[in-house]
Amino acid sequence: MQAWQWIILAFVVIVPAALMLDFWGPERQSSRGRPRPRSWRPAPRPAPSEDDHH
Repeated sequence: MQAWQWIILAFVVIVPAALMLDFWGPERQSSRGRPRPRSWRPAPRPAPSEDDHH
């Protein structure tokens, strides 16, 4: 392969694959390679103040 073909291969195949592995590490992927849903917990509601007489 010529030098320009290696450069195009790097930008089309290698760079996107490296970026994808960087953003989606194995700790966030299921066994099928799909991202796992994040556990969501609602924010705690503040306790009503003593001055609130509604």
